[in-house]
Amino acid sequence: MSERVTTMEKAARLVFIPGLGAGHLVSAIQFANLLLERHHHISITLLVIKLPSDTTTAAYTHSLINSQRFQLINLPETPSNSQPTLMNETIELQKPHVREAISNLSPTPPLAAFVVDMFFTTMIDVAKEFNVPSLVFFTSGLAFLGLMLHLHTLKEEENAEFTEFDAEWVIPSFAKPIPARNFPSVTLRKEWEEVFMNFGRGLKKADGFIVNSFEELESHAAQSFFHGPQAVYAVGPILNPKPKPHANAHADNADIFDWLDQQPPSSVVFLCFGSMGSFGEDQVREIARALENSGARFLCFPCPSNHFHLNNSTHTTTSEWMSERVTTMEKAARLVFIPGLGAGHLVSAIQFANLLLERHHHISITLLVIKLPSDTTTAAYTHSLINSQRFQLINLPETPSNSQPTLMNETIELQKPHVREAISNLSPTPPLAAFVVDMFFTTMIDVAKEFNVPSLVFFTSGLAFLGLMLHLHTLKEEENAEFTEFDAEWVIPSFAKPIPARNFPSVTLRKEWEEVFMNFGRGLKKADGFIVNSFEELESHAAQSFFHGPQAVYAVGPILNPKPKPHANAHADNADIFDWLDQQPPSSVVFLCFGSMGSFGEDQVREIARALENSGARFLWSLRKPPPKGSTFMTPPSDYAPSELPPILPAGFLDRTAGIGKVIGWAPQAQILAHRATGGFVSHCGWNSTLESIHFGVPIATWPLYAEQQTNAFLLVRELEIALEISLDYRVDFMGEAPSVLSAEKIGNGIRNLVEIDDERRKRVVEASEKSRTTLLEGGCSHSSLGRFVDYVMNQV
Repeated sequence: MSERVTTMEKAARLVFIPGLGAGHLVSAIQFANLLLERHHHISITLLVIKLPSDTTTAAYTHSLINSQRFQLINLPETPSNSQPTLMNETIELQKPHVREAISNLSPTPPLAAFVVDMFFTTMIDVAKEFNVPSLVFFTSGLAFLGLMLHLHTLKEEENAEFTEFDAEWVIPSFAKPIPARNFPSVTLRKEWEEVFMNFGRGLKKADGFIVNSFEELESHAAQSFFHGPQAVYAVGPILNPKPKPHANAHADNADIFDWLDQQPPSSVVFLCFGSMGSFGEDQVREIARALENSGARFLCFPCPSNHFHLNNSTHTTTSEWMSERVTTMEKAARLVFIPGLGAGHLVSAIQFANLLLERHHHISITLLVIKLPSDTTTAAYTHSLINSQRFQLINLPETPSNSQPTLMNETIELQKPHVREAISNLSPTPPLAAFVVDMFFTTMIDVAKEFNVPSLVFFTSGLAFLGLMLHLHTLKEEENAEFTEFDAEWVIPSFAKPIPARNFPSVTLRKEWEEVFMNFGRGLKKADGFIVNSFEELESHAAQSFFHGPQAVYAVGPILNPKPKPHANAHADNADIFDWLDQQPPSSVVFLCFGSMGSFGEDQVREIARALENSGARFLWSLRKPPPKGSTFMTPPSDYAPSELPPILPAGFLDRTAGIGKVIGWAPQAQILAHRATGGFVSHCGWNSTLESIHFGVPIATWPLYAEQQTNAFLLVRELEIALEISLDYRVDFMGEAPSVLSAEKIGNGIRNLVEIDDERRKRVVEASEKSRTTLLEGGCSHSSLGRFVDYVMNQV
């Protein structure tokens, strides 16, 4: 995060070399303007190469004005006595001028990269002379980029021929096979083979691609690049979103817009074939006959296609793919959700379901609830939910008490017949598209296969942890790796820094749990993809580590209630919590809460109490009573009766801290974190709690207990540097027993550091909070990822 802040303070220069012709130049200028407008630390020098006959480019460049951050340099024209016949010759003749222009640039800001046109990749050689990377500005779409790269590989490695026009080819960037007749001409004709191969070689020399398209349009093509060796940045559509036809049109064209103004809305068919498009007389007559016979209103002339008007309803160059996309949006699909045991997993699944239902009206969701007899919280929550036309909740029969399993997998296996029956009884409309199963319920993937639909794992932890579990499973499976040396550091692709084994989850560290861990990893690897409750802006390194993986990963978080209402939503018994918080100064209260399963023995409780009293901090402490000895697996803690508190706390603690602190039982955590008085959070680092704290901008002091919380603590403190440490590796066993007691001194130091958090760390917390609030809005990474997930779902029906 600190590197990201530093990056924003530095300055850099990009050198743009756009292609020949007004079309490529205008797109490059529009992209440059977009960069300059949004990123004030970037300057751009644009080198214009043009032919003597190209009066359009000359006229356009004369209208542009240099500024402090934008410089346009017209390179000398190719002499008429050496006028080349091929584009590559033109570019080669310009290389000395490019070298000279760049050598004469000011050293500040420093040159960072070349951005070269898709047809000017030979300029990459010049970029290498200046020791900077080159990115190709690709003025066509993602699917076409993938096609050209793949055809070049087929030609180079297999000497493939594309002369059979009806032969269909499987291309990674296309969802459907594409006939050779739809390949560009340069790939089909023997005399152009050298040009095509040079073009492909040039593309493969680039460090990456900037593509004038957008993932929401070409989601399949975008995903096909996740496994590729070069970075691909889809930054489009690069165009003028608000053209002014009357003001910008040539005076001779005023009658066009006068005529259009007289036509009914969306009534005119516009025929236009680009700046280079024209037809012979025979074809022109056929077009004329077609227009006359159709009876349609039309506007037909050879003009640039960037004219826009309210009345234009169709355009003959609209792709067939777009019409399929419109059809897709009219289809409907059903998802079956199977959330995990416990309220935390269920609530996240419901919140994600609500997000999908709210934003995508062609999706319906059936949610199958599996619960243990002892789980009264889940039962109470599901009773509050209301079925609707597009949302259906089905409570599956509970596991009989006389066959109560001790392990989660046994619970799930006993539920498989109920899942099959529930799905078999569903209406056939809308059709079933996919299963969304909890990260601990991957055995349900077998049921999905019986119904011939894909399965996606709903992963309620973060991207870095997902990468850790997949990688550790691979190490164990392929190398029989052991993680018993706690101080040994491991390089994990989803972490930027080596991570010690002491921060791995307990299930990976203990021999008796090895089978559980290996089953968990195998289950994850059976999935068709992952829906992760995180966001790329927070875990950017981890997100990038999945680009080369075999499974799709959709980071769609943070999935939480962004506007909890503490007074209205809280239980009546908790009203005094918010009355007390309302009386505290802003950002003054340290909130201690350890999740739905978090509790401590009496010795540890007394150390926490001493730490709070000695710190002098205002505090709100959610203190829970451990489940009785011998309780079944996953039995949650309960609340202490008021009379039970004094014996487990230091004598007189409640009286001495009455003015600055409050001890409570179960806590409405999100509402408390959202309160203006909350200034710090001593947390077990459960992922839901982490996301809530980040969202509401409350700094965390880490005290992990179980599951993946030690990993989350390392991520927050060491990687992202947005949290402070009480402990990174404290852990309890699976029955809630702790091997040691943290001292009051250690806890108190963490609380004081939290109250007095340094400015740099606080700044990173604020930045993370802002990103959390915008990522699901249009333009955010999670918004885009959610769209890709929906595209995937709709392609299944």
